[in-house]
Amino acid sequence: MVVDVAKLLDENRIGSFQIRVFILCAIVALFAGYDLLVIGFTAQPIAAALQVNISAFGPIFAAAQVGFMVGSFVFADVSQSHNGPTSMEDRPPALIEIKRSWLSPD
Repeated sequence: MVVDVAKLLDENRIGSFQIRVFILCAIVALFAGYDLLVIGFTAQPIAAALQVNISAFGPIFAAAQVGFMVGSFVFADVSQSHNGPTSMEDRPPALIEIKRSWLSPD
């Protein structure tokens, strides 16, 4: 079965479900970025209070980004295994390429 997504979007109105999903995604994105914003402003006073060099916070900031990346890989597979596509070809092309290039045993 082939679905013409452009036609489907043109013929249907945006409903309350789509609006709620959009708002929920916006809230999640807001909170995901807020913690990094706050720690960016508070790192200097925290470093001064702990009497450590500010460069010691570099690995902490890097670990947060690595955690985001690992979490997206893990939870994408978990969500796909419950109700998502059944083959690698059904997944988004960018995710396929990232996994093939980064996780290949070459």
